Amino acid sequence: MTQTVSGFENIHNQQSPINEIKTLLQSDTLPNAILFTGNESSKINQTALFFSKAANCTKDSANPCGSCISCKKIEQGVHPDILFINTTDKKNITISQIREIGSRLSIKANEARVRTVILPHAEKMNIPAQNAMLKMLEEPPDRTVFLLFAPKVTDMLPTIQSRCRKIGCIPPDRASIEAYLTGTHEVAPDMARIISRTCGENLEKALMLLDLQKDATHEPEGGWIEHRRTTLHSLFFLLGAVDQIPRYMSRCLLLAEHLTRKPELLGEMFMILRTFFRDLSVFRHAPQDIINTDFFDSFEDICAKRPYNDHLDWIKGLFEAQRKIEANASARLTLERFFLQLPPKGM
Repeated sequence: MTQTVSGFENIHNQQSPINEIKTLLQSDTLPNAILFTGNESSKINQTALFFSKAANCTKDSANPCGSCISCKKIEQGVHPDILFINTTDKKNITISQIREIGSRLSIKANEARVRTVILPHAEKMNIPAQNAMLKMLEEPPDRTVFLLFAPKVTDMLPTIQSRCRKIGCIPPDRASIEAYLTGTHEVAPDMARIISRTCGENLEKALMLLDLQKDATHEPEGGWIEHRRTTLHSLFFLLGAVDQIPRYMSRCLLLAEHLTRKPELLGEMFMILRTFFRDLSVFRHAPQDIINTDFFDSFEDICAKRPYNDHLDWIKGLFEAQRKIEANASARLTLERFFLQLPPKGM
């Protein structure tokens, strides 16, 4: 098999893994299993799809063409020989799931030159599941490659490690994410910087926020960018009344109600809250390092008027509120309590 895969260059900041994958695909000695390691899980589908396409593209091209029957089926998730082990919302991958894959592999491949088994979050395999996987790797089916993804090599049993080709995936840095958002998704540079830093320089989360933005195009309240702007305005409005207790309490209740209208977006809401309270803590000492640069004047104003230093306690309280909500406490009541505890003691 002699295919090159320059299409892998779309996977950002992954030049070393790309070169290694290219070498493998150009050779006639593909390993039976590849273990991709790294914390950047956004590339699981992208890497697996490109590998599967490149190994099975029917056109004589330097890239997976994307238009042949094989490429189209893989892209649409309907290729009979590209097997994906679903790990979504599962705490553990069980032996029954691995055995099910084994049963499917006992039948010869229908169409693919290289059948691919894709296992995201392989670290979720419990010990019996890993042992079942090990048996398949010891007696691999013909023309089959297992693609395992895990944060660390040591997440796998040593016996599985020894049977895998290991490729480390380096997470993209902030500059790479910002360049990708501005170049590929046409995000304004200032907003690309804010999104990147809001997400902790995690490309997967950044793309998730962009998806939320696109999905909300026709919603009256707008998408994530508008939701962020509204939330930050509301937080400044809240703290502006912190020394007027009756008015402050009323605003607390209204803000908690507003932020919990869409339970499915609570995770994204906490991302916004964390950046706000972080910036409050940072501004007095390093204003140039705040994340929400489009609210610079508002931070300057609130920090000048409110000289107390409770910001770190507020951040701790926010993490505790999120922990309680994730443990099924009432989101609205928990946020009300959090906001009501913000005023300095003695006011």
